Amino acid sequence: MKTSKQQYKAILMKMEGCTPCALAASNLTEVLSDFPEYNNYVVSMDKEINNSIVHSYKIEMFPTVLILDNDSKEVER
Repeated sequence: MKTSKQQYKAILMKMEGCTPCALAASNLTEVLSDFPEYNNYVVSMDKEINNSIVHSYKIEMFPTVLILDNDSKEVER
């Protein structure tokens, strides 16, 4: 019997003009440059462009990192 390994995705939600958001995005870019194998599992998104995600996951503070499962269900924040 095959077992499927759960793969999670991390989404950094940031906002334009937010200094902590810019710092978080910069740190994320630096970490991913050291671990390129995780590039397919981590994404940075702007609140202004992805407003539907902000509403769907009820994000109120920025930056916020969401951890989602294969079905896009929130696992951790």
